[in-house]
Amino acid sequence: MIEAFERNTSRILQKKYFSKENEPDRPFTVYGYVYNGKSYNGGLDGIYANNQCGYFRVSFVNIYTSRIKQHFSCGHDVGNDIQLQLALRAINGLDINSLLEGEKEHAAKAVECGYLYREGETLYTKILISDMKDDGRLFKISRKLEKGYFEAQAQEAAEKLSKLIKKAVPDYLLGEWRHVNSLAYLPLIDMTVEELIKNGILTPPEDGVGAEGCWAEVRKD
Repeated sequence: MIEAFERNTSRILQKKYFSKENEPDRPFTVYGYVYNGKSYNGGLDGIYANNQCGYFRVSFVNIYTSRIKQHFSCGHDVGNDIQLQLALRAINGLDINSLLEGEKEHAAKAVECGYLYREGETLYTKILISDMKDDGRLFKISRKLEKGYFEAQAQEAAEKLSKLIKKAVPDYLLGEWRHVNSLAYLPLIDMTVEELIKNGILTPPEDGVGAEGCWAEVRKD
C-alpha cells in the first residue's frame, strides 16, 4: 500500500509538475537527509536455505520498522535457528508430544515471540506461508493499488511536494525531484504501522521479533 501511494504520487509529480525537467542519466545517485532525531530505517530483509525440515528450499522475509527488528539479515542461518525450524515443522501442525525434551523450551520461546501459536496439543506456525511455485501472487492485489487508488490523497501530496521542491531545491537540481519524493516517502512505513496499531489491526512484538510483517516461502522439490 505504501509503495503504491509513493508511485502514484511520483506519477502525478512527473506528469503534472516536472514533465519538462530532464532527469540525470547516470548509473546511480547518492543523496541523504539531515537527521532530525528520528531514524527512518524501515526496509526488507530476507534469507534462503536448502534442505530444511523436509523442504528442498525455504526463504524467510521480514519487513522491519522502528518497532520490528531485522530478523533475517545476511548471515542468519536457518540451520542454527531452532525456532525457525519449528515454524517450518509446524506449517501443517506439530504435535507437542512429539517434541524432544530439548525442543520444548525452544517451542515455548517460539510461541512467546510469536512464531508459533498453540491449539490444544498442536503447534502451528504464525508466520505467513506460501509455496515458492506461487511466487509473486502475494503482490497481485497490492500492485493493483497503483492504478487509481489513493488518487485524491496522491494529488494532494504531489501538489504540496511540488511546492516544497520548487522552493527548496536549486533550479539545476530540479531534475532530481524523484529523490525528494523518495525522502518524503521514508516516514510512511512507520506512520502506517502506527495507525494500524492504533486501530487494533497490528500488534507489535514486544522485543521486535515475531511473525508480524514476515512471511516464508517453501518448496518441497
